[in-house]
Amino acid sequence: MPGDNVYIRYHGIKSGRLMKIILSRFLPMMTALIILSSFIIYAANTAIFKTGSNSLIFLLFYLLCSAMIIFFTIRSMSRLEDQQKEEVEKEIRQRTSELINLNQKLNTEIAEKVKAEKAAGAEWKMFNDVLELLPVYIILLTHDYHVHYANRFFRERFGTTGGKRCFEYLFNRTEPCEICETYKVLRENRTITWEWAGPDNRIYSIFDFPFTAADGSIMIMEMGIDVTNLKIPQSELQKWYMGAGYRK
Repeated sequence: MPGDNVYIRYHGIKSGRLMKIILSRFLPMMTALIILSSFIIYAANTAIFKTGSNSLIFLLFYLLCSAMIIFFTIRSMSRLEDQQKEEVEKEIRQRTSELINLNQKLNTEIAEKVKAEKAAGAEWKMFNDVLELLPVYIILLTHDYHVHYANRFFRERFGTTGGKRCFEYLFNRTEPCEICETYKVLRENRTITWEWAGPDNRIYSIFDFPFTAADGSIMIMEMGIDVTNLKIPQSELQKWYMGAGYRK
């Protein structure tokens, strides 16, 4: 995980670099300590420091070497801590810079997404306003006979569904209408054109199309055009035409 990597780098330096520092700082002192210890062991087994003056010189020499080893050890530890601190600060600056850049990139992406969503929302509003003004009805039907969307023309003619299926609230039926051809669209995957007598005693020319929703589900887009006023004049015209003697 990226967070774990930051945590590890923050609380210490890499093991290879640490080993290099240890070898460069402590190996000389360890070598000096080994040499001093060997000298002390050798001197203790010989007569070099058997006399009082030699013993005093040996003691002073031992204390001086010990003090020097302690001093250089402490200084090396201090330098090691400073180097570790510098490494940590460097890693923090680098990670901070990366996080700032990532945050700026995320903010830019979020702003672009919000802008795109607003643009899409504005386009949908404009499209919906157009549908609301059409002198025909437009609806989207789901596979289970529910009206997913209805424009103003449909709502004014037939009201709202109230969650009911189309055959329930239009004709107060308990099962789909036998003469309805709308759902042939889903069975045959093609456009259907037919005429429908609505519950308002009007005749509609129906156009049904397969429609894929944003979530991938398949619906039926239906457009209904009120052709009642066209049908009646044609019938009257035919009566007048026959009555006037215009026969083939």
